[in-house]
Amino acid sequence: MVKTTASVRKLTRRFVVGGGIALAISATAVWWLRPRKPPLGMAIPEAFLLRGATLTDNHPMVDIHSHPGRFFLTGASLDSLIMRMMRDGFEAERIADMRSNNVTAGLFSIVADLPVLGFEGGGLRSVRDFKPGEAYAEFQRQLARLQHLVDSGLVAVALSPEDIETAKLKRQSVAVLASEGADFVEDHLQRLGEAYAAGLRSIGLVHYRINQLGDIQTEAPRYNGLTTLGAEVVKEMNRLGMIIDLAHASFETCAHAVAASSAPVMVSHSNLMSNAVRSPRFLSKDHAMLIASSGGIQYCDEEGIEYAIRAKTSA
Repeated sequence: MVKTTASVRKLTRRFVVGGGIALAISATAVWWLRPRKPPLGMAIPEAFLLRGATLTDNHPMVDIHSHPGRFFLTGASLDSLIMRMMRDGFEAERIADMRSNNVTAGLFSIVADLPVLGFEGGGLRSVRDFKPGEAYAEFQRQLARLQHLVDSGLVAVALSPEDIETAKLKRQSVAVLASEGADFVEDHLQRLGEAYAAGLRSIGLVHYRINQLGDIQTEAPRYNGLTTLGAEVVKEMNRLGMIIDLAHASFETCAHAVAASSAPVMVSHSNLMSNAVRSPRFLSKDHAMLIASSGGIQYCDEEGIEYAIRAKTSA
């Protein structure tokens, strides 16, 4: 009888411990997947917030790189477990944030190399090749998701600077369709015209995969800059009137693109090198000034040296 009671106690204790572990895992999963906004990592003085509110109230504000609600993940087939665990489909929340904070327009950017991305070596990188037809199909899938946002009345598309100015007058927020990476183009230049007709007004040449157009910042060079096809893409985008985005492109790729382009280019998102932080994704002084040579907005680093990285549509 004593032996049986002791066995029951052990069994009960195992259930309690096991149940506690399962509950902890479940609670952690619920916490990780909960709707949340990332912390800013800084305290913003009230006076600064008031100045910002005045600025956004009186001038059109454009977010030149965004993936609102992680729309690109909705309905995606992904190899990466980490990406599959990310929350998606909350576009309405982010578009509401745009409106409430007087953001006139945002570049809603497709992630062209999404299916082949994974986390390795502490960051994102391409972990496999595209399957035949996969790159173009993925572009069409994400474009359809953006079109759904428009068709549902959640946001309107801006096709010109005038559309953005009109949105500001009406105190509305609009989307400028874009693509982070031109992997979907492959060697079919006519796809740029198709993208333009579908509403895209900006395309980044590269992302985290070295495609057929040029080298990237986070991998060893393959072409030592822009390829012949990459130069053709630059010229065709000039002809169509699309903004060339050189975010993620290596210095040499940027230099060749600036030389080939008849219009200003942009680096939509990056940071400047400093003595404290040096990342392959950051821009050196020479890199920043190279982009400035195509026409730019001025801003300063901690030493007060002017740099310029500006987006400007061709007339």
